[in-house]
Amino acid sequence: MVIRLILLAALAAGPCLADGGYPALDYEAALTDARESGRLVLLFVGTDSLPLHCAVRWDVVATAIGDVDVAHAGLWLGASEGRRYGPGLLVTDAGGAPLARVSFEEALAMGPDALPTLVERGQRLRALLGEGEGSLAGVDRRELLELAAAAGRPELIEAALAGDEPSVEGSVLLAEAHWRSNAHAECGKILRSLPGDTLAMDGGLPRIRLAEVAAFAPAEGEDPQRGFDQLRALAEDDSLSGELRARCLADLATSVKSTDTSALSALFEAAAALAPRSPWSLALAFQLMDAAEGGDQGVDLTALVERVERQDPGGGYARLMRARLEMQRTGERAAEAVANGPPVLPVVVVAGDEPAFMRELRRWPENARWPVLLEDAWYCRLFIEAFEPEAVYYAPALGEPTTPDSLALATQVGSRPAAVVLWDPSDGMACAAALYAAGHRVPAVPVQLPGTLTDTATHDECTALRAEIDAALANAQLAYDELGDAVDFVAIAADLPYRTQYPMGLEPGVRAMDDVLFRGGDDVPWAFAGRLGPDPAYAVYQVSCSLFLGGGDGYLFDTYGDGGPWGAFRLGRALPAFGASDASADLLSHSEATLSRWHNDLSVPLGYRRIAANSSGGFRDWSVDTGGIADDILHVGPAFVSYTHSHAAGRPLDPHAITGRWIALGAYGFFGALNEPYLQSFRAHGVALGENQAGWPAAVAFRKRPGDFYWTPWKNALLGDPLASGMPVRRIQVLPEVALEELAPQRLRLTNFEELALRGEWAGMPFLADPRVGPRDAALSRAALIHAYQGACDEADLDEAVHYLARYLRETANAGHAVRLARRMVAGARAGEQLDALASALDEVAQAIDDPDVARQVRDLTPAGEGE
Repeated sequence: MVIRLILLAALAAGPCLADGGYPALDYEAALTDARESGRLVLLFVGTDSLPLHCAVRWDVVATAIGDVDVAHAGLWLGASEGRRYGPGLLVTDAGGAPLARVSFEEALAMGPDALPTLVERGQRLRALLGEGEGSLAGVDRRELLELAAAAGRPELIEAALAGDEPSVEGSVLLAEAHWRSNAHAECGKILRSLPGDTLAMDGGLPRIRLAEVAAFAPAEGEDPQRGFDQLRALAEDDSLSGELRARCLADLATSVKSTDTSALSALFEAAAALAPRSPWSLALAFQLMDAAEGGDQGVDLTALVERVERQDPGGGYARLMRARLEMQRTGERAAEAVANGPPVLPVVVVAGDEPAFMRELRRWPENARWPVLLEDAWYCRLFIEAFEPEAVYYAPALGEPTTPDSLALATQVGSRPAAVVLWDPSDGMACAAALYAAGHRVPAVPVQLPGTLTDTATHDECTALRAEIDAALANAQLAYDELGDAVDFVAIAADLPYRTQYPMGLEPGVRAMDDVLFRGGDDVPWAFAGRLGPDPAYAVYQVSCSLFLGGGDGYLFDTYGDGGPWGAFRLGRALPAFGASDASADLLSHSEATLSRWHNDLSVPLGYRRIAANSSGGFRDWSVDTGGIADDILHVGPAFVSYTHSHAAGRPLDPHAITGRWIALGAYGFFGALNEPYLQSFRAHGVALGENQAGWPAAVAFRKRPGDFYWTPWKNALLGDPLASGMPVRRIQVLPEVALEELAPQRLRLTNFEELALRGEWAGMPFLADPRVGPRDAALSRAALIHAYQGACDEADLDEAVHYLARYLRETANAGHAVRLARRMVAGARAGEQLDALASALDEVAQAIDDPDVARQVRDLTPAGEGE
């Protein structure tokens, strides 16, 4: 990626570099070095938008620092002792106080002299202030004011002007200092107190920046038209450079609705004419691309990208836009291939073991397919109830070894997605890999992938895993290193680490392993991954749901309001896509999104196939009106679930965490964050969900586009088929030339599905003879817990709720959640007037708790404990 290479060149004087070319984030080491040597500190200050905003024309700024008096250079997020700085170049003294700074756009305008000039300014300000900065007497005040404004030091300006009559010039310098220190509210307050023509002064970029503040940080109820008028006037000012005028146009474009592509197109044409290679004309091109990606907006994206490539050949924006266009094409191609897959017959076969599964899978003809499941007491039931077949067959276990060529099942007939399934023969995932390969007609590639899902791999271990995958794909003779080749999607049927340490970027730390593995050296993805598992039967269930159930009705639970940044994530934006696919969606927005509605709506099994939630919280708790925990998740049945919520995907193996709970109750896909990702790391949830419902694969629809905030390897993970979408599945009753009974030789026809469901004879079926305990069993008794939650339980329900709660407490180490659930049960018992049974019930619950203090808290919830 350009930003890495350029920073290496710019820092050729020998700073400490992290692996991959990014400078180390070691601010304290820089200060220590500076204190010992008495030198200055030069920092490249960045935000998470740095790869987008600074990938263009860095060659203008990049010049060796040489022998200037600089102790260290590095990338820094900009937070130290309560201070924050916007992206740019910053010189500080050894104590961290800013002495000079420029934004990246200022540096671009200054050209090759940016770094030396910045250092010179810092040296001059340090010389003016002296050692202690205790007195400003005798200082050249004019020079001090200018340097303090440029450094973002409003306190120096206030000290220098103390006792003077207020002046426009001093106020503007103070406003500039506040702006440079990111105190925009203070800056705007000063500007709005000045005469109307103040912003017409000379000053180039600072003048534009001040106009921006006036335009985009108005006081409540204040008309921002003045700032907009100033920006328009500056855009027409011939005394400014084309790049600065283009910047004004880009600022004006932020006031244009994203769907108004005609207005954006006009602004782009004007900016491109003023400064063809300006980063601001290219930023407008990105904004135009954003507006057009949502549908046919009359913008030819291919022509737009080609024009940008001509304007800035080899530039960072051009490459990112090309990658972004290829990402869209990848989604479109995959959706078309999946839509053209063979039809599905209304039968289900349950295989008793892996050899029986492989044998049944080979019975598929080229022009049809039907579900083949791996025997499992819970997931087989969920799938069959959702699929509603005409007949269910059982293929008894064969007890034979699986041959090495068992996965050579993929056919190349007709259209197929550019996908592959990677499987580790040592992880027992052969059935899921075979089903994926045969169902999508893609290759299954064996590869040794060490580690387990609960591990966090080091960066070196992640690099080794990438080498293993590269070698396996190369050995399979598959082109795989860019979008549009043979491998755009990767299903991982293996138990490898879920997280990895990532030392590069502006915030090194934990990343989602599946997001790191499939990117090139410039961080542009060459494939999009989803993970199958963690156990073989569930992995087969995941693939079966994706292949044979398709989309369905949606439940959109949106706790966000319309204000601030949350408005862009409105789930209601997905509603048109549901209507277009002949599905419906229930939307609960803001005040309607309550815990009681959640309990009521999601207590019906098999109620929804697509569930989306906007919330916040940790891996076990989430924000809703009265506070939610993972055990509030009650929906049983196949569903693809997506969350805009920190940590929601953090614990896929924990049935008392959000992701693990959804998996235990039957979710076959989950997209969310495994750690704190920040809101901007998600695509607008309603837009992503709408694209996925319309047919785009989940791995593309929910991933950030190149050039967006947090588009580089980050913390969001997809559990499930990367090709999963809301596209309806084509079902036919029979093949014209084949009767259903002829499809099941040597198999036991269990019963007609409708009879099976009506008689409730699941427990007597051969493949359901061993019902499990734990979260799956608890799900079957979910009505008792719902009654306890909602305060409508009779005595029998209370007994069942107590039994469930006691078992839960034996399984979880989270005592706080235990007490919280007990309180809910008490509330339900009180409402149901079951107080006579409550004391003994809570005593039974308390006996299941190892912690005596928590046990006492539970017992104290009885009527006697509360003094009733």
